[in-house]
Amino acid sequence: MKVVINSHDFKNAIAKVAPAVGKSTYFSALESIKISAANGMITATATNAEDFLNIDIHGRIIENGECYMKYDELKKMVFKGDDLTLETTVGHVHISSSKKSYEMVRNDLSDSFPETPVLNSKTEVSLISGEILSNLKPLSAMAHPEACQGIMNAIRFDMEKQRLIALDGHRIGVWNLPESDTMASFTIGLGCVGILKSAIGKSDRKILVVCDGKHARFEGEDFTYITRCIEGNYYDINKIVGDAKKNYDYKLGLDNK
Repeated sequence: MKVVINSHDFKNAIAKVAPAVGKSTYFSALESIKISAANGMITATATNAEDFLNIDIHGRIIENGECYMKYDELKKMVFKGDDLTLETTVGHVHISSSKKSYEMVRNDLSDSFPETPVLNSKTEVSLISGEILSNLKPLSAMAHPEACQGIMNAIRFDMEKQRLIALDGHRIGVWNLPESDTMASFTIGLGCVGILKSAIGKSDRKILVVCDGKHARFEGEDFTYITRCIEGNYYDINKIVGDAKKNYDYKLGLDNK
């Protein structure tokens, strides 16, 4: 494998996939980041076996291939605004610029690095990334990060009624999604919010959301994030707060400015 990548793009990709790297594991593959070059694309991939984040990197492919590098080693590397050459040889990975070079032991993790799941669902919904992030953060505060029940430590994508829901047993947060096509609803863990935020960044572009019942996929212009859905029935909040889209005799509006 041999590729040429801008150093800023490389560091940015590593920083973006970092939240999906496995933490404090005894499984070295989950503590590594996979760099692959194939089909004209250079991709950085990280996973903790539940979340899979792929970030596309602009660059020039000289020779296709893949390599696996420890995240703890990558984050210590310092490069400044020029191109990097990443090349693999027998037993080693070389990363070099005009001023610095690094060499690491090449670990063959191709058999142990988890494969990114392939979703079979053909139904997808388009959402604006900025709108999702601006509402996921306050909604996540409504969930219970230490709850034993997974559905209280989660965000519900109620795609049938087009809304996001979070609750902790005392509070309920609901955000109505913009009108779009409907699809099957799903629930994702609270930890997904940080990974999504890292992948999306500050962009305000469309992302495609797909779910096959087992996994949910969020796909943007330069990233693909797949996470395992939380199983089990979610609370029917209509029995508690009713349908927010219906007309009621009395409504209270709060000015939060």
